[in-house]
Amino acid sequence: MRSRGEAAAAEISRLTAAQQEAAERADQASRAFTALETKVAGLDAGEHGLDAEHEAAVQTLDGIERQQAELRRQEQVASQERAALAARVEALRVGLDGKDGSSALLAATDRLDGLLGSVAALIKVQSPYETAIAAAFGAAADAVAVTGVPAAVDAFDHLKAEDLGRAGLLIGDLVEAERVSEWPALPASARYAIEVVDVPDTLAASVQRILRKVALVEDLAAAQRLVAGLPDVVAVTPHGDVLSAHFAAGGSSATPHSSSCSLPLTTPSGAGPKPVMHVIGSVSPRASWMSSIVRQAPRSRSRLLDCMNLTRRWQRLPKNSASSARLPAPRTQRPIVSGTR
Repeated sequence: MRSRGEAAAAEISRLTAAQQEAAERADQASRAFTALETKVAGLDAGEHGLDAEHEAAVQTLDGIERQQAELRRQEQVASQERAALAARVEALRVGLDGKDGSSALLAATDRLDGLLGSVAALIKVQSPYETAIAAAFGAAADAVAVTGVPAAVDAFDHLKAEDLGRAGLLIGDLVEAERVSEWPALPASARYAIEVVDVPDTLAASVQRILRKVALVEDLAAAQRLVAGLPDVVAVTPHGDVLSAHFAAGGSSATPHSSSCSLPLTTPSGAGPKPVMHVIGSVSPRASWMSSIVRQAPRSRSRLLDCMNLTRRWQRLPKNSASSARLPAPRTQRPIVSGTR
């Protein structure tokens, strides 16, 4: 009985010690839980600020991406304008390098036989038909008149041998094959262009061939009515619009390739047309065009360099500072207007 009592006492002592240890562990766990709960509560309190900062960062990133896209679009526009200006500069360079064969022939009259002079100097036009006649002549208004086909061949040989460019030639001594009286009758408000020009006899048939059935009318409406009634007739307005059943040319005169060459004016007086003091310069369209592009070339080069600098600026921009710099909007391209010299 004594041994059983001692064993029970020992067991009680062991259980008591275990209870105390368990109580201590529970107290430690409670304190750890309290500390962890406090820490978690602090984290929850700070999370609201992090969400706001995250949203602000996302908005900033979206703005930077939009600005970057805009910069890329402007860079593409600048690249396109740069390519267009480069092509334009090249065209200007080609134009400057071109050669005027007509001027070369006129300068060689002492070496070539059969050259009569420029068509603009030989043909006189009654006022106020100079613009319409120049449009009706077309490229022939800038040509050089020669006595015949042999003289034309000699002129071409000279241009090729000296590499002087190309030229148009109005060939004289052409046998007239058709009479103006055989052409269709015109309305009272229209007249044939051949009636308002005065040409040397040696060029009369050639000029008549160029102005064959070309009628001078008041405006485009009259030209349309005339062509509708007489499809074989070419109508020309005072502003230089040409209208026919198979071809038309016209519009604004402020174009680089528009003809600025007009023929000397005449006015009827007495027995026939005589020159008046007012003379529209016989400067060829090519000379006017060359004069204008010479003036425009420095500005075109400056605009091209501007586009190249804009592209370099965009390429040097770091991604995180795309919003700190913007490319200026491209400037409006100005058309080159033909001038006279």
